[in-house]
Parts: sequence; structure tokens; C-alpha cells
Amino acid sequence: MSTTEEQANRFIWRANLDAPNGCWDWLGYRDSHGYPRLSRVRVHRALFELLYGPIGPLGLDHLCRNRGCINPDHLEPTTDRTNVLRGDGPAAVNARKTHCKKGHPFSPENTYTYHRRDGRRPFRTCRICQRRKRKHILPVNRYTLDALTKRLADASPCAVCDYWNLRGPKRRTCSSACARAWPYLRYALDPAYREAHQLVAARWIAQNPSKVTRSQHESALRALAGERSQRGRWMTKTGKPREFATQFGIRGPKRYIG
Repeated sequence: MSTTEEQANRFIWRANLDAPNGCWDWLGYRDSHGYPRLSRVRVHRALFELLYGPIGPLGLDHLCRNRGCINPDHLEPTTDRTNVLRGDGPAAVNARKTHCKKGHPFSPENTYTYHRRDGRRPFRTCRICQRRKRKHILPVNRYTLDALTKRLADASPCAVCDYWNLRGPKRRTCSSACARAWPYLRYALDPAYREAHQLVAARWIAQNPSKVTRSQHESALRALAGERSQRGRWMTKTGKPREFATQFGIRGPKRYIG
């Protein structure tokens, strides 16, 4: 018996030759992917190269779809791409699809391939679905000339930055970021707005001495003592200035600034 036959028998005697479909099921150790191993050697690859010669950088595809089989007749040298596309993994299942999940065909005219900048594999998508998705996010009336003309006619300068406000006449700012900055800017520029907040804050501090320091409580009492003579004329029962509360919409201590 030659050396090649002895080495081949070393692998074969550890396999079940009576398995269905003509497979030679490996009875020894298998790795986490289900391939047979003997020490650090993949048994099916070593046996195939012993009988048919080296296959170089190519891989072996199990035509029987049984990873534990070492029968050389069930193995075929292929590239990794061909091996993956023949399998049942997510990449193979998606590659065999002829229609998207909405039923649109993956024709050359309806298929767009995205090439990623980070070097990962490209992926394809349906053009019809992408157009409908963009229309759902940005309604079609935003693209019409009449809608754009109406928005420009109602535009006004933003109260915070120098951009135009296209959000409608009821909005004073052009974006949510400017809307968050608008109360602070108004507090710094509008003395009446600042005075209203200071009086409401002083009233709340005077009623909740346990939540503030002693110096803050004394300062609030002194501020309210100076306005006590006019309290009945322009203060509400809750301590909020009647005129300023109506004008500026002050709702409670969470709106205080300063």
C-alpha cells in the first residue's frame, strides 16, 4: 500500500460510509461551522488534495450540502463567491431574488446598485420603492412651483439668525435650534420680558424657601417688597404679573431664565 493510500485510509476509517445519499459522514471532531477536523487539518480538503492534487486558493463546495461529508465525489473546487451563492445563507437568498418585497422586478432599469465608500460589498435596491420612500418623507407638493411660491410669499426673517423663515407665518424662527435659542435671546434683549420672568421667579422663591438658599430667599423678599404697593393692580392671585403673563404667555417656574 502506497503512502497516499495509507494517509487516505487514515481519514476514511473515521467516517461512516453507510450514510444516506452516498455521504461519508465524519465521526470525529467538527469545528464550530460543522466541518470535519483532525488536529488543525480540515479533513475533506486534505483528502481531496491527496486524491486529486492541490487546488491552490480555491475552496471546496459540498454538492450534497452536508458539511460533515468527506466523500471526494461530493466536493467541487470553486471560488468563495460561487460557494457562498450556492448555499442557503442570506447573501445567496438575496442574490436569487428576482423581485423586491413589494413585487417590483429587479430589472436593469429598476435596479440601482449602491457602492459604499468604506469598501464593503455593494447592495442593490428597487428604484420604484426608493422613489415612493422619498415622496413619503418629502411630499410632492413641496416640489411644485405653486407651493414654493406660496412659501416664499409668507417667508419672514428668522428672529435669531439671518436666514429666511419658511415654516409659516405662525413661527418666528427658521428651525428647531433657533426656536430653542429664541427665549434666551429675547430675555437678553427685551427688558419687559426679562422683568416679567424675574418677578415670577421671585414669587416662586418666596413661596418655596426650602428649595433655595437663604440669600436667594432674602433677595426675592426684597424684590417683592419693592413691588408690594402695586401688587393689587398688576399681579394675579398666583403671584404672576397679570399684564405680562397675558402678553408673554408665562406658565410657571420651569420657564424662568436667569
